[in-house]
Amino acid sequence: MLENTMSSLVPRRRPARRKQHFHKFRRAITVWLIVGLGFLVALNFLNEHPALRNGLVVGVVILLGLLLFRKAWNRSRLKASRIEEVDRLSGEDFERLLQQLFQRMGYKAELTKTSGDFGADVVLTDRDGVRLVVQAKRWRGAVGLTAVQEVVAAIPVYRAQGGLVVTNSRFTSAAITLARHNSIRLIGRRDLIKLLAGIDGGL
Repeated sequence: MLENTMSSLVPRRRPARRKQHFHKFRRAITVWLIVGLGFLVALNFLNEHPALRNGLVVGVVILLGLLLFRKAWNRSRLKASRIEEVDRLSGEDFERLLQQLFQRMGYKAELTKTSGDFGADVVLTDRDGVRLVVQAKRWRGAVGLTAVQEVVAAIPVYRAQGGLVVTNSRFTSAAITLARHNSIRLIGRRDLIKLLAGIDGGL
């Protein structure tokens, strides 16, 4: 009886699947017919209005030019930032790189001790005497909320007015949320590339 029941179920499923495939095929044909018809109508309309057609061609050419320019710009920015070399640095070398970077931006930048730094790797002071603590993370994976917690803890220790976490990588959503609630500035890979390339001149 069980075998009869199982065998009776099989032929009921096949027509349903065939029917679903048929409906999908019919919808696909309908969509392509509508798209083709719309293309023919648009082509006929443009042939009747050469000025509009020429304007559309010019617009497409300009758009393609802008896309190519943006691609070339991004490549030149990556080359100027030398981000691939940064990815190969040790943690201490990354801290020294950030020290030089912030000095170039006009900050007084001091490295902290390699051990017992209380969560700060670099201490910045601007021309007005405002002090910021920096947590440097030369990382491969996403930087989590621990880095944000460390820089938050370092702010009162160094009598700073704010903090930053700088990484060659990206941040987790938890780190972003915690930083937002504590007014901590996060500088991820994209922002670091801009800073290294000299595109963004300030914090």
